[in-house]
Amino acid sequence: MTQLRVLNLQYQQQHNCAPSSSLHGTLFPEIRFLTQLTYLDLSANCMSGTIPSEISNLSNLRALYLNVNRFVGGLPTQLGLLDHSLQQLDLAYNRFSGTLPTEMGRMGGVYEILLNHNDLHGTVPKTWADMQNITKIALHGNANLTGPMPVELCAHLW
Repeated sequence: MTQLRVLNLQYQQQHNCAPSSSLHGTLFPEIRFLTQLTYLDLSANCMSGTIPSEISNLSNLRALYLNVNRFVGGLPTQLGLLDHSLQQLDLAYNRFSGTLPTEMGRMGGVYEILLNHNDLHGTVPKTWADMQNITKIALHGNANLTGPMPVELCAHLW
């Protein structure tokens, strides 16, 4: 299974978290062994817990979709270690809290970050302007995010 490149377990039906209708559980640290993974989609399930820091071992990961689940905790700073591989990150509609990690500014290959409808707070770090390929950031629905978007970052967005 270490050669697995695509894992798409997105739930296609109405999201209701019934035990028989979607995935339940957490992301285990053993995910680090899927080093060839390029696409991970667990969206619209009933996954919970935190994102393990071992996610940074997925150095070939291009797209990470964990949206519409019940994940909690802070966004792992280790996402910044996916500096040139990760292109799409969708963590919208979860229960993430805390601040936006400055380390995510290292994700030079990312062009889309969707973090809307969580419980994030603070400001958008100036280091996010280092994301040269970024064209879309969705942060709405995080009532406690404050302050202006860094001007340098706005130059990259459509």
